[in-house]
Amino acid sequence: MSQLHSFTFYICTYIDTVNLIYNLSNEDVQRTFINIGQQHIASIINYIDPKHIVCSIFSIPFTFDRLEDIGNIFPNIIFSYVTYLSVKDVVPFNREFFIRVARAFPLLKTFRILNYDSQPLCNLNSSQSYEIAEYRYLVYLDMLCGNINYLE
Repeated sequence: MSQLHSFTFYICTYIDTVNLIYNLSNEDVQRTFINIGQQHIASIINYIDPKHIVCSIFSIPFTFDRLEDIGNIFPNIIFSYVTYLSVKDVVPFNREFFIRVARAFPLLKTFRILNYDSQPLCNLNSSQSYEIAEYRYLVYLDMLCGNINYLE
């Protein structure tokens, strides 16, 4: 392995939390990679339900075209190559989340949303003007498991 100068990776694992002694955090994952000398990484820890975690770990810059099962919280970087994104969370997605996604994933073509909750209707029907989340290249929006209020 002494010839290996760079290692580009994206690892997504699903963890059962039933036997987990403590809550896993992004800091835990980051610390592991710093301890082995790999510093250009990012991680996303997403508690998708009370019993399961999705842990995504990847090298930066992210050079893959697919990112799956991220939640409300993701690194503040541009995912320049991602054309397929699935988001899944137990916490409702708000307007700012969709703006952040539009900015962070400029080439997004397929967007899958899995979240049965939505922001409260009183927030959706207010007379305030909001920035519009624009997805220039989007050709497929899958909201089969998303609340209809997200279409607003």
